[in-house]
Amino acid sequence: MTHPPAPLGQVTALSTPLAAHDDDALTALSNLLLILNER
Repeated sequence: MTHPPAPLGQVTALSTPLAAHDDDALTALSNLLLILNER
C-alpha cells in the first residue's frame, strides 16, 4: 500500500504539535521500553 506524499501544509500541521510534545513522547517511549524490558 503506497500513499501519495502529504501536502507540505499538512506535514507542517502534523509535525508542529509533535515537536512541541517531543519531551513527553520521549518520556513515554522510555517508560514503555523499561516496562517491556522488565518482562
